[in-house]
Amino acid sequence: MRQDGTAQARWQALLILRLNRREAFDTLPGLDGLRAWRFKEGRWGYTCSQCLGGIRGAWLASKGEMDIVDAGVRSRMMSNIRGKDTKPEMMVRKFLHARGLRFRIHRRDLPGRPDLVLPLWRAAVLVHGCFWHGHHGCRYFRMPATRPEFWSAKIAANVSRDHSSEAALKELGWRVMVLWECAIRDYPSEALEVLLSHIRGGSRNVTIGSPLGQLEVSAE
Repeated sequence: MRQDGTAQARWQALLILRLNRREAFDTLPGLDGLRAWRFKEGRWGYTCSQCLGGIRGAWLASKGEMDIVDAGVRSRMMSNIRGKDTKPEMMVRKFLHARGLRFRIHRRDLPGRPDLVLPLWRAAVLVHGCFWHGHHGCRYFRMPATRPEFWSAKIAANVSRDHSSEAALKELGWRVMVLWECAIRDYPSEALEVLLSHIRGGSRNVTIGSPLGQLEVSAE
């Protein structure tokens, strides 16, 4: 039976997952927004069949290959990717909570609705995905070959909004801690420990990432 583009994309993505070839998605843009990944009994699985076509298409786009579904279908697939409560965010929450720190999430009364807010420490933690927040120079950030003007404008707007939110938080007296997805992926334990030390310490503004494969920390 002949399959349409969406069904074919999902089937191809599922086949790759069944082969446990996780490395095929190492450069996948927007990985920070996918909460459906899970590791169980040595096998990688995917729990959201609606996004399988989106994964395959985004992967092809990042490789500079032609997308196999039309723009409307791709738009709906990408809209299914979460913008909050992502896997990196959940890792940070679990880690800090286990260390006895209490926080609030996505406070509406603060600029940019920070991912985590720790009032006792007067700290706001921003967990940035390398693709969606335009981590230029990072190996996990690659501009899709399809609709480059659209993606360039969208990511540039995200970066501008991030800068404005961070500046506004600083003006209000908050310490801003930016933790990039690449640091969580490459050095989960080390990156979280560094974050904790700066929250408890006196650093005003901290950025933690590993764009080139080595953990980098800048603090003021």
